[in-house]
Amino acid sequence: MKKLGEKTNKKSKWFMLGLLAVFISAPNPMLTRVALSGDASTNSLTLILVKYTILLTVFFVPLYRFVRAKNSIFRAALKNLVIYAVCTAVSTYLWMAAIEQSNASYASIINLLSPIILVILSAKLVKDRITRRATAGIVLAAIGGILIVILPTILQGSVMSNFYPLATILLLLVCVLTPLNIIYQRRTNEQGVPFTVSTGFMTLLTVPLIATIYILTRGGTVMIETISSLPWQVWLVAIYSALMVTYVSRSLAIKSYEYTGAAVKGSLSYLETLMAITLPLIILGEQLSIEIVAGMMLILVGVFLAESGGKHHLLKLGFTGHPHLLHHHGRIR
Repeated sequence: MKKLGEKTNKKSKWFMLGLLAVFISAPNPMLTRVALSGDASTNSLTLILVKYTILLTVFFVPLYRFVRAKNSIFRAALKNLVIYAVCTAVSTYLWMAAIEQSNASYASIINLLSPIILVILSAKLVKDRITRRATAGIVLAAIGGILIVILPTILQGSVMSNFYPLATILLLLVCVLTPLNIIYQRRTNEQGVPFTVSTGFMTLLTVPLIATIYILTRGGTVMIETISSLPWQVWLVAIYSALMVTYVSRSLAIKSYEYTGAAVKGSLSYLETLMAITLPLIILGEQLSIEIVAGMMLILVGVFLAESGGKHHLLKLGFTGHPHLLHHHGRIR
C-alpha cells in the first residue's frame, strides 16, 4: 500500500509539471497578437521563421556534441527523430497554409480534434492504456472546448457559414501530424535523446523549409529586410515563444505525458485552449460569458477525471501490485 502511495505521489508531480507547461504556453497567442498588431510589416511567417532560427542557434551545439559523444544512441533513435522532425516541419507549413485558405477561428474549431487523435494514436503506437474514467475526462474536456470555441460562433449567427474544403483537409492532416510529433519526440526521449538534441535536430529541417517558403512567396530581399527591421517587442515575443513555449513548455508537457498518459495530456490541451481564450478577457477586465464559464467547468472536471482515472502512470512508474489495490484507490472504474 505504501508503495502505491509513493507511485501516486510521483505521478502527481508529473501532472503538476504538465499543468505548469499549460501556464507557460497559454499567454503565447495573446502575446503574439499584440506583437503582430503593433507592426504591420510583421506577419506570422516571419515570426515562425525567427522563432525556429533562435532554437537552431541555441541548440545546434548541443546537437553536434551529442552526435559526437553518443553516436550509438543517436543512430538508434534516428528513425524516430526523423519522423518527429518531418511531422513538425510539415504540420507547421500546413497550418500556415490552412490559415491563409480560411481563418484562425475556423482553424481553431477543426484543431479541437487533435487531443482526441492523440489519445487514439497513443493507444496504437505506445500502448497507452486508458480507463473509462479517463475516457470520460477527455470527452468532458472536449465538450468544454467545443463550448468555448464553437458556441460563440453559433451565437453570432456565423457557425461554419463558410466551408473551406482545402483548408479542412490541411487542418485534418495537422490534427494527425501534431499528435505524431508529440509521440515521436517522447519516443526519442525514452531512447536517451535529450530535448535539447531533438529540438536542435527538428530545427535543422524546419528552418530551411520555412525559409524556402518565405523566399518563394515573398522574396529573399523582403525576408532579410523584414527580419532586420523587426521591433524589439517582436524579438521578445519570438524569444519567449521559442525558448519558453516550444522548448521548456513542450519538454515539460511531453515528460508529463510520458508518465500520466494521453488522456491527461489531451485534457490539459483543452485547458490551455480555455486559458488562451480567457486570459485576454481577464486582463481587459471583461465579463466572462456563460458559454466560457460552462466550458471552463467541463474542462476542469474533465482534467480531474483524466488525472485521477488513469492506470498508465502507475505502470510507467513501476507499480506491479495486485489489481485490487488499484480498485481500492479508485483508479480503475
